[in-house]
Amino acid sequence: MVILISVAVCTKFGRLGDIMYVQTHADVFLIDWERSRGRLQARGNEKAGMAPVSVWRSLNVMKELNNLQTARIISVNFNLIALAFILEGIEVAGSSVWQPPLKDPGFGQQRWLLRLALIVFFYMALALVQIVWSYAFAFRFVRERVAVFVDLLSVSNISLIAFSEQCYGYYLHGRSVHSHADTNMIGLNANLKHEEENLAGSRGLLPNTTDQVFEMYASEQLRRLYDELYRSIVKTDALRNEKVGYRFFKREKKKVPLENSVKAHATLSKFFMEFIDKTQAGFQYEIVERSPIRSALRLAPHKMAASPSTTFFVPDKNHRVWSKMLFWGVEYDLLVFETLILLCTDLIWQSSTIDVFVAFMVVSVINYFRQVFGRENLTKKTLTDDRFLL
Repeated sequence: MVILISVAVCTKFGRLGDIMYVQTHADVFLIDWERSRGRLQARGNEKAGMAPVSVWRSLNVMKELNNLQTARIISVNFNLIALAFILEGIEVAGSSVWQPPLKDPGFGQQRWLLRLALIVFFYMALALVQIVWSYAFAFRFVRERVAVFVDLLSVSNISLIAFSEQCYGYYLHGRSVHSHADTNMIGLNANLKHEEENLAGSRGLLPNTTDQVFEMYASEQLRRLYDELYRSIVKTDALRNEKVGYRFFKREKKKVPLENSVKAHATLSKFFMEFIDKTQAGFQYEIVERSPIRSALRLAPHKMAASPSTTFFVPDKNHRVWSKMLFWGVEYDLLVFETLILLCTDLIWQSSTIDVFVAFMVVSVINYFRQVFGRENLTKKTLTDDRFLL
């Protein structure tokens, strides 16, 4: 049994490493739909130019996405503390002996197999209670963070494209239904009031729809253009880092992006705007619904074989697919890994307190590295200085 659990921990750790690699190497791109408010008044001999569009909305979106990377549906700290309280505080661990005495349930020779069963049962039961509570109450009446992030995109007039694989990714449509999102508090409240009273259009990609989140099956032609216009340039000289100290414990000193990288960003942003508006010649997309069977098996739309040059968008109505870019969407894998850590630790020390402490440390280390590599990926792919990602 020790060997089996050790092998399970190693294989699950490999699976978790693969998940983290995919998440921290995704290609992320922001599309800012905000337009200039017009020309500035000329001063002296200076030529009048267009009013600039503020970058702070994009920085705010990136900051929230960075904070969302390690967000979980459940509270791991609560789960671990509650587990220790149940097993040690009220001495439920005493049930793992063959014949628990009536006077002292903690007395007697414990059977390790029963201890492992108790750990698995209570840890999973506590997680299930939290998940049911979240979906039945918290997400409906308080907030669901992944849904709030999509709302933030709409208020900011920014869309997000993320490639988790070569030709597969996600599109989050955040184009505002108002003329301008870069406004003051009075204007923002007026915009929200118009939506509340149904005086503005719907936020969906298509007219009179509410679908904003999509799985994206990009054509090879689209992906090739993305690489040519943006990715190769960003990879070489987007951020010229100066290493100061050890990578994980000291901040890297970053310089601003080079001018050609910024121009490539603007060019690609314009291309995606025309692509979404279906005004880009040679690049088309189609929104298709997937059958329940194909959705359960995560199969690509059946039309892809007949139209290889077309990009397909599949609505993600519950936000459960795009959240796989975050820890939020891989909750089950994380729960299984944490349970295996508890089991492996208990086989060595047979102490619930030590089990919980070791599991807490392992989870903290994983969250730390996920945050570090994810933060670095966002700054690299979006030309955002990490000093803005507070």
